[in-house]
Amino acid sequence: MVGGRPKVSPIFKFFSFLYQKKDVSILIDIDGTQEEYEPWIAQQTEPTSPAQTSDEMPIKPADFSDLDDIDYYQLKDVGYARSGDKGNTVNIGVIARHPDLVPYLNEKLTAEAVGLIFQHLFEDESGHKIENGHKLVKRFYLAGINAFNFVLPSALGGGGVASLRPDPQGKGAAQMLLDEFYLALPKNTMKSIIKETD
Repeated sequence: MVGGRPKVSPIFKFFSFLYQKKDVSILIDIDGTQEEYEPWIAQQTEPTSPAQTSDEMPIKPADFSDLDDIDYYQLKDVGYARSGDKGNTVNIGVIARHPDLVPYLNEKLTAEAVGLIFQHLFEDESGHKIENGHKLVKRFYLAGINAFNFVLPSALGGGGVASLRPDPQGKGAAQMLLDEFYLALPKNTMKSIIKETD
């Protein structure tokens, strides 16, 4: 082994918290001239409408009336995806390649279905596997861009520098989902969408 045995190094634990902006003193120094800065603080108001999960959003039902017309497709055939981290949480966004695919994604790409693919990732703070961790996943519908956002808490082994995993920021989670998830779709629907988008 070149260079000998590597030394033991500490693992830093990521810890987020909220602190009142009004309690932070800000001093700006430009070329020796110091000036105190008072940040603008918005008045706290109640949100006009809380975030809605996709179960609360009106999406037309998927049409599976012709069972002879069904074929299986990988998620990458019907959607785009990107993922990342927020501390110890994985965030996966999936955008339908066409608005007509949204009802099928809504019906099949559920929070629980996504969670089952990533069940092996969920751990508590002690590093023990969380039984039924897939039930922690939340799904949100972004109607304006025909997309779904999935939030997977406790799925990064601590996240960032606190994680010993090969993908501590969850950047590969989207590709895993695109490759691993299959859904049944009407062939005629897919053919017409492919023609329209070509």
